[in-house]
Amino acid sequence: MPQHAARGCVLVRTMNLALALVLAAGVPDPVRQQVKWLESTLTDDVATSNRLAFPEGELFTWEFWGLALLNIAETTGEPADADRAQREVRRLLPKLEPMLKHPPFAPMAKWPVRGGVVWFGGQNLLRGRLLALVPGTDAEVERFHRDSATLAAAFEASKSGVLEAHPGLTWPVDSLFALESLQLHDRLYGTTYFEKAWAKHARTMDATTGRSGLPASFVHLDGRAKDVPRGCALSWTASVLPRLDPPRAAKLWAAYRASFFSCAMVPCLVREYPPGIERKADIDSGPIVGGYGVAATGFALAAARANGDTATALKLEATGELFGASVFDGRGKRYLGGSVPFFDVLSLYVRTVPEATTLPRHE
Repeated sequence: MPQHAARGCVLVRTMNLALALVLAAGVPDPVRQQVKWLESTLTDDVATSNRLAFPEGELFTWEFWGLALLNIAETTGEPADADRAQREVRRLLPKLEPMLKHPPFAPMAKWPVRGGVVWFGGQNLLRGRLLALVPGTDAEVERFHRDSATLAAAFEASKSGVLEAHPGLTWPVDSLFALESLQLHDRLYGTTYFEKAWAKHARTMDATTGRSGLPASFVHLDGRAKDVPRGCALSWTASVLPRLDPPRAAKLWAAYRASFFSCAMVPCLVREYPPGIERKADIDSGPIVGGYGVAATGFALAAARANGDTATALKLEATGELFGASVFDGRGKRYLGGSVPFFDVLSLYVRTVPEATTLPRHE
């Protein structure tokens, strides 16, 4: 058999496997095997080492682990999954507080939005989704009320509706988990925080959207564009936006697919920068090869699922299996041999983001 034909057969088999996983009821076994691996290997030392590789690495390790387990629990409705999610989220939330003593969160540790919107919004969303899943303690509910009110006041005071991640620096994507936490607070407790905050944030998105139909990835404090659209930010944005503003999400996804994606076949790849712009890789993009970014491509699976784009999700799933060097044995499933735990955590998260037809409403 010619080499290219053999490769084609491998890709077809990979696509068929991905299709089987997508169509399987509940959470497919390979995803549960990823959970098994991480339950046995995800330690404080591992999370701390991720901080050395990426400034927010420790935070994101615990944050996306908790969110992935909440995704699974909400998808299946199984008591065992809910028990695991609530147990792990309650275990990890206290681990986030000491991070305020270290970079990159320490400079804003005493600001009202402590640590900046990345830290503050992420922990608030985790706590809110915990309370949406299981009854909370008085302390948990009070903390969610207090921190949601703080976020609402910060968005009210902001010119752009984009809160600072670091002093004087604002990336719109960094505010999305904070906004989602306000939306959830409104649904659970009848407040009206989200609409005003989102309207302001959406105006900034509109004001920085160019002919490509895509918003800037980095803005000034007053909301003016400071950089071009970037794939790492757009993939994350497109994974959250369907829960916040479905019509806007549909338009952004269509524009993003049209100009950043190369997905006619597998591998399905996503550009880091718009066509015609070539830059070196940075800490946000991860490696860039031929203009296509690892972060943009990896997070795009979450975006495709959230937008109900099954065809693209299948191709991205197959791409991950093709390049991820997965190991599947009695200890569970992991990628790159389990040598990069942060990759396994993010891989689990993007594979558990609910598909558009099953997005949780938290009602």
